[in-house]
Amino acid sequence: MDSPATTPGIDIAKLKFDVCLIKPNGKAKHTVFQNTRHGFEQLARWLASHQVTDCRACLEATGSYGEPLALFFYDAGFVVSLENPAAVRAFAAAGLSRTKNERG
Repeated sequence: MDSPATTPGIDIAKLKFDVCLIKPNGKAKHTVFQNTRHGFEQLARWLASHQVTDCRACLEATGSYGEPLALFFYDAGFVVSLENPAAVRAFAAAGLSRTKNERG
């Protein structure tokens, strides 16, 4: 199983998707694929070339752009979740903010 440091971040658009992978050494690898079946297959090969074999994909449910990629990941045996964009933003905001009663 790969470490969380090798989990890819994916930003999906209508025609393409950007992928960023933070390697265990801290270096980032970035690439762009077409939002097509061929692009998904290229992504799978690219992830394998970086020793990512156990992917956990969390995609924002922002319409139909990410659904084919989510299904591709699912069919490949990866864990996939489609999340409400508002919940993703709230989670990110909660992790990046400090409350008044925190000391430090």
